[in-house]
Amino acid sequence: MTATRDQLIGFLDSLYIPQAPSAGLTSTIHAAQKAIAASILLFASGDGEQQPDLVGWLDEQDLLSDEGLDEPPGESVMAENYASHRSQIRAKSAEMQRQNRRVDDSVFETFNLANETYMSIRDRVGKLDNDLRQINQRMDQEGNYLPLTAAEEGRALSFVLRTVDDVYDAVDAASTQVQAQADGIDRSLPLIQSMAGDSGSSSAGTWSLVSPAGSLPMENGAISDLIVGIAQNELDMGVREEYGNNVVDRPYNINAPWCASFATWVWEKAGYRVNWTNKNYVPDILSDAKVNGWWSPGVSNASRGDMIIFDWNGDGEPDHIGIVESVTKDSITTIEGNTPNNAVESKPYTRNNADIVGVVKQPSTSSPAQYVAV
Repeated sequence: MTATRDQLIGFLDSLYIPQAPSAGLTSTIHAAQKAIAASILLFASGDGEQQPDLVGWLDEQDLLSDEGLDEPPGESVMAENYASHRSQIRAKSAEMQRQNRRVDDSVFETFNLANETYMSIRDRVGKLDNDLRQINQRMDQEGNYLPLTAAEEGRALSFVLRTVDDVYDAVDAASTQVQAQADGIDRSLPLIQSMAGDSGSSSAGTWSLVSPAGSLPMENGAISDLIVGIAQNELDMGVREEYGNNVVDRPYNINAPWCASFATWVWEKAGYRVNWTNKNYVPDILSDAKVNGWWSPGVSNASRGDMIIFDWNGDGEPDHIGIVESVTKDSITTIEGNTPNNAVESKPYTRNNADIVGVVKQPSTSSPAQYVAV
């Protein structure tokens, strides 16, 4: 079945807009529609990494409030003067529309409309539609709609921008996963060719990962390569705190020590969906790992893609975590966030390093509750 532009993004045209909205809210909703459409079209054409970051752009224009998307419910995520900047928002919307039009329909015509990431985006937009319909829309005695209150405008803006942010993250995660898979396959080709030369055939892995754009062959251990590839990408970007106080301009920023947030984010980007007690707190990650049977004390069972936990103070309370990048008979190399240099860094350790508590093994990918191919 050929995927058409209307099939891919036509549903966005029916997104509900509350009655009697301000011009600023209307402009923001229209911009959100264009941003989501661009994310979908570029994702379907294999260029998801080119999607526009509307929320990031709003932040750069100082159009988000101080807390931004972290504002509590009922508060506006936008600065109070956002309505006066609607011309900027409209210009950005037009820019995204031009980006959408430049996508050649023939590029995405073979896209699978049952793709998991695409379906999750449709579900997320459906939730937004329902949320917008729940906005309190006042009427006068004659049945005419009154302008939305400031509180309801704030709720609507929060619903819209959180959805845009979620869609951006979904496409970003899926695109990163596809690239990491492709890189892993490229690295494995010499090995596969060697196996075929020795036996006349090559065997498939014990499981396969369905990528957002289709199915890619995966060998044993490919999920570990995927995890490490995602972490290495952050390393290559040179991520570090720019403003101090543990503030880093990445999705794992929590305005607090972020080593655990980084490690769990990497796993999540690779497809693991773990319901941590607190994904940002190392002791809780260790406790959850023990409960679920993923904990392995020491380093004898460490492998690529595992999480590795440290106790710097030797007081029995774990206080740092990273991703295992490589393991040799003498050493372990990690990729960690929130290092002493306030950055994502690759760090080597001897296997007998007393600060290492143990590793959190990767859960079984056969359990849908623990692993989702995004």
